[in-house]
Amino acid sequence: MSNPARIYQSLDLAKLFCALLIIFIHTYCFEPWGIWIKYIICPLAVPIFFMTSGFFLEQGMQRNDKKEYAKHYFLRILCMYGIWTLLTLPVSWMAITRAHSDYSVALRDVYLVREFFFSGSAGIYWFLVCLLYGCVIIYWLDKHHILKWGACIAIVLFAAGVILNCGIGWDSWYGRITHIVFGSTRNPFNEGILYMLIGFGISRADIRIKPFISIVCMALALIIACLLFMHTTIQVMQLFLALFLFTLMREIDLASVISNQVSLHIRRLST
Repeated sequence: MSNPARIYQSLDLAKLFCALLIIFIHTYCFEPWGIWIKYIICPLAVPIFFMTSGFFLEQGMQRNDKKEYAKHYFLRILCMYGIWTLLTLPVSWMAITRAHSDYSVALRDVYLVREFFFSGSAGIYWFLVCLLYGCVIIYWLDKHHILKWGACIAIVLFAAGVILNCGIGWDSWYGRITHIVFGSTRNPFNEGILYMLIGFGISRADIRIKPFISIVCMALALIIACLLFMHTTIQVMQLFLALFLFTLMREIDLASVISNQVSLHIRRLST
């Protein structure tokens, strides 16, 4: 962990902006006049968070021993997740008790364990759960040099999640397993892994896209997203919106405007 990390001021600023979007999407500040902002722009926060996490995971593994850095990354997120889970444990238990009042205490305990390992406490910290699984899986894929195969599988799982969100296939074996194990498609395999792999791959292959091209692609994706407004397939366009917004922010140099110290402070605020 001794090698200094490169500071990306624009990405740190983007993470802070995404943290604000997460707050906005869970409030009514944009309704009714700005409902399209809530359902098209605000959901970009989660993909960008994951892409940024995957990007910096690869940066860290590149600078340090891969196994040691992945372990350090995993334990840091696990510690954060464990603390917040303990703090919200009473709330989680109350939520499960109210939602499944007709279940036995033992079965409610099973639901509580499921939340901890797969969906986050009361579904709130599912992002941290995805990061934990993503760190382990991406490290394993990288170790065995099968990142491309992993990306292909992640794309298929993402597509399956979009189909399930359309209300199709919940009675299939895959839909039933997703419902029983995760409770929804907001889980590491239908969303988190693909986004993290995108960020990881952009860093590994050093993919650079000219800002003009990113802006044009974002505009096209935004137009299509508006046409698909309130339809579940809008999730696909949000993926492309987040991707090109991420590539755009990476190319913006704010070093002359935001110092490294301020950028690191912004990063802590958005974590």
